[in-house]
Amino acid sequence: MTMRRSYLTVTLVGLVVAVAATATVTRDWGRPMIAQQPPPALASEDLLRLVLPLDAAGRRPGVIAWARLDDASARDGSPLIFVTLLYETPAPFGGTDLRRLVNRVGWNGRQYVALREDEPGEVWEGDLAALALRGWSVEIEVASNQSEGNPIYTVVYKGNGSQSGAGAHLLSVTELFRPSTDLLWRRVTDARLLAADGVTHSERVRWRFEPPRDGAAMPRLIADIEETTEVPQPGSSTPLLGLRLFIETYLFEAEGYRLDTRVIAMFPQR
Repeated sequence: MTMRRSYLTVTLVGLVVAVAATATVTRDWGRPMIAQQPPPALASEDLLRLVLPLDAAGRRPGVIAWARLDDASARDGSPLIFVTLLYETPAPFGGTDLRRLVNRVGWNGRQYVALREDEPGEVWEGDLAALALRGWSVEIEVASNQSEGNPIYTVVYKGNGSQSGAGAHLLSVTELFRPSTDLLWRRVTDARLLAADGVTHSERVRWRFEPPRDGAAMPRLIADIEETTEVPQPGSSTPLLGLRLFIETYLFEAEGYRLDTRVIAMFPQR
């Protein structure tokens, strides 16, 4: 943040005396005021302590993976930090829950504060729970479209490892968020190598926005889906390749995007 410095001097009978002060003195329409100092940088450990609920002993839980995106307020340039993470909490019967937590931290003029206090996050179950399996490698990527009118944060959670009877497993979760951290859209894609027959199935997703239609206030979200299947052929080093392309159209409804249509654009190759 750029700060403008000016110094007040007083003239007494032709003698110029510099006024000493412990802080920079500036003028605002003729009224002296103390210039605010730039906020200190927020260390990663302090950031995690701000957004993670503490346990009964006052300790923060362990984190599987996390990512932060440092930005600034368009209004006054103060720091804004978007943070997302995966962590585990105790569950009934001695188990654990995998939670995905998203929050935003800002500077209120005196200290850093979380947008949502004591936010535990969302429990991820089913296929998503694989991201908490021991031996898995997990990483998180976060980005912003940098639009002041309709800013959107994009988060991609990627994990890879092995599951019993399923061989290698690649899992990817894409989420879109408002600055309020409300979830707009989620899509899960995976690629799994089946140990039984060696068939590989993979998906690739690219998404974009299109202008709204029929008087809608929000743009439509379009996802281009590429599904590839490779089937090994006996006596041949070249697998049988099947490719299908889908187009998914999502419309904004209430607080997020819902799937409206899914159209196949190309059938499997023969």
